[in-house]
Amino acid sequence: VVLCFASLAAAAPYGEIHLVANWSYPDYAFRSELEHTHYLSEKLYQTTFLAGVKASSDGTLYLSTPRWSSPKTPSALSRLIFANGEPRLDPYPSWEMNNQTIPILSDDDSHIHSVLGFEIDPFDRLWILDQGPWYAPHPMPSRPKLIIWDLVHNKSISTFVFGPEVASAENSFLNDIVVDATRNVAYISDSGLVSGDHDQLNGALIVFKLGTNGAASSARRVLARHFSTENNDTYTVEAADSRLPWMRTGADGIALSADRETLFWCPLSATSLYSIKTSLLSDMST
Repeated sequence: VVLCFASLAAAAPYGEIHLVANWSYPDYAFRSELEHTHYLSEKLYQTTFLAGVKASSDGTLYLSTPRWSSPKTPSALSRLIFANGEPRLDPYPSWEMNNQTIPILSDDDSHIHSVLGFEIDPFDRLWILDQGPWYAPHPMPSRPKLIIWDLVHNKSISTFVFGPEVASAENSFLNDIVVDATRNVAYISDSGLVSGDHDQLNGALIVFKLGTNGAASSARRVLARHFSTENNDTYTVEAADSRLPWMRTGADGIALSADRETLFWCPLSATSLYSIKTSLLSDMST
């Protein structure tokens, strides 16, 4: 596993790539040698793979390792530290918050289950998109949620559990998130799943508004099962003259323009890019 960091520099118009860490398998800053031995003997490193990486203002790197196959993966979110010069994953915000209860508790909102997409805004707020206990049978016993964490003071700002009308515990797959920090609005791509009698993906975008000055936070689901958030059934991948099996994945990649006025997104199993004015989405009354 190799972790690199790209930075733009005036003297290097194409940026510079710096090697930050490399190891043969992701390893943790375990609290005891017994934990480390268990991690190795159970080959839990095979369920630990790096998905997302973000940097805070002080240069600390945070990494997501989604739990898609096993609750025993030590963490879903970590910060990168070094122990005796060796890179280690340190579960964040804590080991306790990343702990998974077996059997899974119903409506467990105090633990982080599975994280793929997350964001750090200019105010050093960490927006943690928890997909829920993805490794469990669906519908999941705990709902997807959004945790906002203050990195400067290392404390919780908000935890918002999405209602069933916004994110389904059965056929939602909360993929990625972008944040307009000045407006306290987050935009989330839901790739969707096929479930039940529906052959159509449950793709959508989710708009979240963080409550301030005493106002409650809110969220809504938009463009649900719209062609712009669904897969393209004619999309295929071919290699060496052979058609490869390809997963059906709806809204995936998501980005904001520099002025935060336009939202861009695209389904993974398609070839189109879509956009919309954020003013049409961030006004929760429309």
